[in-house]
Amino acid sequence: MRVLARCGLGLRGILHTKLQGSLHTNRRPSHAFSSSASNRSIEEPRLSFQKVPAPVTELVRKTPRRTPATKSSGRRHKKTWNHEHRPPSRFRWASKETPDYIRDHLYSVLESYVLNSERLASEHFPALPTTVDSDALEGDSDTPDPYDTTVKTPCVHLDADHKTYDAIVIDCEMVTLRGGQQGLSSVVVLDFFTGKILMRGLVKPTGIVTDWRRGVTGINKAKMAEAVKKGKAFANWAVVRKKIFNVTNPETIFIGHALSNDYRVLHMATNRVVDSMTLLSHAVFGDAKTFPRTWSLKSACKELLQLTVQKTRGAHDPLEDALATRELVLKFVQDPKKLTEFGENIRANMARIVQKEQEKEAAKIRKRELRKAERAKKSSEQLLQEAAEKARKKEEKRKEKAAKKAALLQQKTLKRAQKRERQKQWKKWREAREEGEHISFKGWSDAQGLNAFINVPG
Repeated sequence: MRVLARCGLGLRGILHTKLQGSLHTNRRPSHAFSSSASNRSIEEPRLSFQKVPAPVTELVRKTPRRTPATKSSGRRHKKTWNHEHRPPSRFRWASKETPDYIRDHLYSVLESYVLNSERLASEHFPALPTTVDSDALEGDSDTPDPYDTTVKTPCVHLDADHKTYDAIVIDCEMVTLRGGQQGLSSVVVLDFFTGKILMRGLVKPTGIVTDWRRGVTGINKAKMAEAVKKGKAFANWAVVRKKIFNVTNPETIFIGHALSNDYRVLHMATNRVVDSMTLLSHAVFGDAKTFPRTWSLKSACKELLQLTVQKTRGAHDPLEDALATRELVLKFVQDPKKLTEFGENIRANMARIVQKEQEKEAAKIRKRELRKAERAKKSSEQLLQEAAEKARKKEEKRKEKAAKKAALLQQKTLKRAQKRERQKQWKKWREAREEGEHISFKGWSDAQGLNAFINVPG
């Protein structure tokens, strides 16, 4: 009986464990106890369990997982992100997708930041042509002069069936071409409201590159040639411009930091531009025709967002720059007071700096006047004695400096003479060795003389 009792306890324990495990797993009861099951018998309730389906996210990562490091390379393959994906996880500070119910409001605020024609001209943005060049619209690189920055195209939607975006962020990296002109080397285009990457990659420069600016772009001739060979680079700036036109429409707002530089290398012009650098300067200096100062992307993110971008002095990542620009403009759009506060703080700091400079200048003037007053109280004999003492000290310093210079020159001359003497002795010893003679110099044997020559410093 004791054995059976023990067995019974064991069976009850196993059944209890199994039941508890089934209840505590990621399962939930079906609709057995719901109103739809009211026709079932109460004496014979039926329990059934079904797995809770995993939550379905709107954006699904379709890229393959990272492959393990190989023995040959010792590196992990980088993740490849297509236009449907968010930025890599290292940019955790990037804002998430803006909800649909506030996009219209944010878009209206963003429209209020669009630069007018006068500001576009003062910031040297390419002017929008009155007529549209059909070859340029098609992205044809065989335009009369592909390097002529006056050949611009307005933002025209080419493919009506393709999805367009209300606002995009552009960041480009440039190289220097022959003649000192700038050429496009890499580009990143983001959707402003979602942060989705619409375009990212290297661009083959159209022309002879004289400076790859590797310290900033991280690109050299070999890297570009390899990307072109593998088909991982855009053919030229015209292809990039056409792809940008395909995802935009006449109402699209173009966003960037110092966007006029990007427009020049893309040979394009639009009249709906939001430039974060211009917004910052305008908040500080108002409607000044030319701004006495501009803020870099790194300093602006540090002051406004407490965000550190471009941490190293090495190459810039255009994706990081584009995301940082998006964060800045999002901050201005979501909270316009931040931009006003930034301008007020900078003006206050500038006023304090000007006040300090004025105080320093006033102190110098007071000190100069005090010296003049003290000088007026002294007699002519005292003034002559002070001048003579000043001249004597000056002469002593000059002599001391000349003596140091002469001693250093003498020491260098002596070292040169010693070196020439050692070379002569070494040459004499070598010639004697070649003739089969064994000589010594300076009282040393052959081996001692050679070692002494070698070990003598200088």
